[in-house]
Amino acid sequence: MDAKERAGEWAASQVRDGMAVGLGTGSTAAFFIRGVARRVREEGLKLRLLASSSYSTILLATELGLPLATLEQVDALDLYADGADEFDPQKRLIKGRGAAMVREKHLVHLSSRFLVLVDPSKRVERLGTHFPVPVECLPFSTGLVRAELVKLGAREAIVRPAGTSKDGPVVSDQGNFVIDARFDAAGDVAGLDDAINAIPGVVGHGLFTRYADRVTVAVGHADRVEIIG
Repeated sequence: MDAKERAGEWAASQVRDGMAVGLGTGSTAAFFIRGVARRVREEGLKLRLLASSSYSTILLATELGLPLATLEQVDALDLYADGADEFDPQKRLIKGRGAAMVREKHLVHLSSRFLVLVDPSKRVERLGTHFPVPVECLPFSTGLVRAELVKLGAREAIVRPAGTSKDGPVVSDQGNFVIDARFDAAGDVAGLDDAINAIPGVVGHGLFTRYADRVTVAVGHADRVEIIG
């Protein structure tokens, strides 16, 4: 197993029969989803599964034969497992490289326990060390949001391009644009949560700073899983 697979498999082992479980987004979360699917097949677990963090997760769960609930059907989760781009010693996170942070934050808010599945490269002393803060905004507000992020200290605030798969910007599952705001990690990036939320046109962002009490970080290594919290 590589580090990500080991973390995902550990998280799948935490699922218990009868739980309501949130399924995250990205390569590490995919290992968790596959592990849950295997346990459902082999052990006959009865679960309520919510895969609303992104359409890619919904497609994977469907491919694996996992029955899914909708956000309207679930008002609380026992456990949610997902990856992160960075985590600091206070278990605060940056998420959103997959542009699904708005839905992911919704699932975190519903959850009693949030398993953050990472490899050692995601550990930082201060948020913003390696990754920008992704900010989802209404398309017509893009210029205003970029300007306000610069006022908050962003060195750059760039509309994320789709890359080689399509022309134009990345479009979120809600039909919005994503701005990647890069701040100086020497500042208080984690403290910008409320200020970014207050910008008109912002739908959500990738700073997860209010959920440390329910976060368990599982750091996958080649030979073990390190559990923090």
